[in-house]
Amino acid sequence: MSRSGRVPESPVDAPPGRITMATVATAPHPAETRSRIGIENTLVLGEGEVDLKAMKAELATRGWRDQLSEGGPHLFGSLLAAGVVDELCHTIVPRLIGGAHLRIPAGVDVDVAPEPVSLLEQDGTLLGRWLVSETRG
Repeated sequence: MSRSGRVPESPVDAPPGRITMATVATAPHPAETRSRIGIENTLVLGEGEVDLKAMKAELATRGWRDQLSEGGPHLFGSLLAAGVVDELCHTIVPRLIGGAHLRIPAGVDVDVAPEPVSLLEQDGTLLGRWLVSETRG
């Protein structure tokens, strides 16, 4: 997903059809994106912001029903606000670090009460999985 439509250098040499990018109509580099990854792999979904509901639906029509997002806190916050998150997997390691760090979701006001499904521990590291059924923003 990219508002600029610019394909990063690392996946440029990927086999044809391997990369799909969601971008916006106002992206400054749409021709470059289409030429690098193909028209059919360039999803223009929205004007200035990617329409996250449309993106999730389009990916599902392509057979990608299970979608994993490893974006940052702002993307995660936007996904929550759009109501397209159904699960949160979160790892907590036994280390405390101070500073001005973002929360897990950032950028938009959301209020989510996820339901815990599993919590595993090994060597002090916690691996948790929660279901997200409703987001209030």
